[in-house]
Amino acid sequence: MKTATALLALMAFAGVASARPVLVSGPVTEAVQAIVEGTPIGFAPTSVVRHYDNWTNPPSALTGVFLAGSDEIADDLAMTPVGAGLLSTMGVNCANANATSSVTGGQLAVRFYTGGGAYIGGFLANLPAVSLAAGGSVRLSFPAGSLLGMNIVLPQNIYVSLQWVSATFTGAGTLANLGFQTRGPVGIGSSTDLFTNVTTNSTFNFGGAPVANTGLFIDTEDSFATPTDAKTWGRLKALYR
Repeated sequence: MKTATALLALMAFAGVASARPVLVSGPVTEAVQAIVEGTPIGFAPTSVVRHYDNWTNPPSALTGVFLAGSDEIADDLAMTPVGAGLLSTMGVNCANANATSSVTGGQLAVRFYTGGGAYIGGFLANLPAVSLAAGGSVRLSFPAGSLLGMNIVLPQNIYVSLQWVSATFTGAGTLANLGFQTRGPVGIGSSTDLFTNVTTNSTFNFGGAPVANTGLFIDTEDSFATPTDAKTWGRLKALYR
């Protein structure tokens, strides 16, 4: 497994297009990028808890890569222990499903919804320098405390979505060639065998082989009130598409 050190930068949302999720056949690989951006923005967390983890190996292992294109794909997370918290840091992932050239960088949108589908918050992340050939994928994480300034308060049951916004390649390639990992088993918390395609307002899985869970972990600083928000997925799509 190749390791590297790089930086994810946060920005504001941008608009995107759409594609269909399909499981990629053939060998898949992954790298891990450890983030070294130094200091949290004006916060000193005192009680950070990992509430969900399907990112850390072991026990979570890469089980596949699926093609998502620029669709927004959400995974349901039942976090444990029970309680709300302010997002402190997290792990995400991305993949080159079938581009003939290598992915070298790009931008991901990360969004959070309640279990009922109400929008909580989100951000854009600039990828570090990567080198992902076809079937290649990478796990990415933020430094401890670096997401506190986003003021994203999470309840126990949430959806977390990932979406490619832009990408750079060494040669031929478009967003239609890109996707995300499937991983398992979940080490902390739980998730059903189902993805939600927010772009097409539909759900899908791969018949259990692999289980439809993607690579994420969530750390929060606890003892914060659960937010209420009347905005739905449809409202979010109207605002940001």
